[in-house]
Amino acid sequence: MEDMKIGDKVRFLSEVGGGIVSGFQDKDTVLVRDEDGFDIPMPVRECVVVETDDYNIAKVNTGTHDKKKLVGERAARQFRDEDEEDDRPVTFVPKPQERRNGDKLNVFLAYVPMNPKEMTTTSFEAYLVNDSNYYVTFLYMSVEGTGWRVRFQGTVEPNTKLFMEEFDRSVLNDMERVCVQCLAYKQEKTFLLKPAVQVELRIDTVKFYKLHTFQPSDFFEENALVYDVVKDDVPARTVFVNAEQLQEALLKKSADERPVRQPARKAEQPKNGIIEIDLHIRELLDKKCLVVTCTTDKFPATLQALARPPKLIITDSQVFKAIYEQKPKESELTSFSVLFAGYKGDIHYYVESATAIERLTESSRVLIAEACTHAPLSEDIGRVKLPRLLRKRIGENLQIDMVAGTDFPQDLTPYSLVIHCGACMFNRKYVLSRIERAREQHIPMTNYGVAIAFLNGILDQIKY
Repeated sequence: MEDMKIGDKVRFLSEVGGGIVSGFQDKDTVLVRDEDGFDIPMPVRECVVVETDDYNIAKVNTGTHDKKKLVGERAARQFRDEDEEDDRPVTFVPKPQERRNGDKLNVFLAYVPMNPKEMTTTSFEAYLVNDSNYYVTFLYMSVEGTGWRVRFQGTVEPNTKLFMEEFDRSVLNDMERVCVQCLAYKQEKTFLLKPAVQVELRIDTVKFYKLHTFQPSDFFEENALVYDVVKDDVPARTVFVNAEQLQEALLKKSADERPVRQPARKAEQPKNGIIEIDLHIRELLDKKCLVVTCTTDKFPATLQALARPPKLIITDSQVFKAIYEQKPKESELTSFSVLFAGYKGDIHYYVESATAIERLTESSRVLIAEACTHAPLSEDIGRVKLPRLLRKRIGENLQIDMVAGTDFPQDLTPYSLVIHCGACMFNRKYVLSRIERAREQHIPMTNYGVAIAFLNGILDQIKY
């Protein structure tokens, strides 16, 4: 067998296939690049140099003479290996392996506790995970005063993760806001251009004290806290609100905002009895309501700080069950989505239609309609959490379609159920036209909050 060199065409002896020699892993292993651009390690003895590009020939059927020649060459090679080093230069530098369907950019920021059994004292490791076929050159930064400080810079190869730093709890306060800037590209081949990415993330440092917030992932043997930087080519989006500016905007009510002429009578209530509710905090303040806000983890402490239980608790539908289990018996419970269901749509049709969830099977088809066209978050309620709840209840084969903005099918008959968001971006007339379309086609239509309340078994316990 002639010595191989980079650029030779080879065919595999023991199986169908072959390609071009791209390098040598060691003296006995050759790297063969196939038609898809993958470098396949193969024993040198299992390859033969050919002149044709047709590698799709089954196992080589050699004659007696060829077999003897091959045995002789293997014996000679074995003798040479025992007595002296192979003088063939090791030219192979391992190249990152591409995977099929890996050309969408997926980049994640991950934190891993070094000693999960000692969460109060453990240090943590920070990684940038590149789950794509692109090289990613990046900066990892944290906010410092009014500016930013670079914590790590580098390039992570395709389908690999890169360790960036080890840190302890003393620096957590410096990591509440981080930023990742990155450029994606391929080396030595053409590729589809990806836009430069800059993503700011708010890191919930409280999670670093709780073991259950570190979850299994596809990237680590250990449990990890993973944040999306780019998901399927879409950068993560986090909104940062200045508290002072928000307070000023909510409380400011200039004379210019008030109409000079106003009708003497109050507007009549809708015939269907639905009360239009202004969810703006300023409206509650104008009605002399005492408004208290808190996050889910601070809910018990907030209740303890109040002199008496609140009359009404308005929560995010995603934490309906958790808040319901903790609320005082005398407090009524609803959600932003449910309130918007009454404000923008037909709450009674939504509640009636929610019972259709009981009739769904794995062969059913569900449409989820979202008014917004924003970039979805990693745990988006419409794209992730609600489908997860439905499939947990019905089965993993349940087909779920997603539309956003003004994309809403004229023909709803293929669907067993339509679930609409709160529709804060639409006016009431437009939402009611969608409901009427569903009614005419005898398709049940409900709302995010109503559906989640039903799935949690508390629909009859909430206020709407």
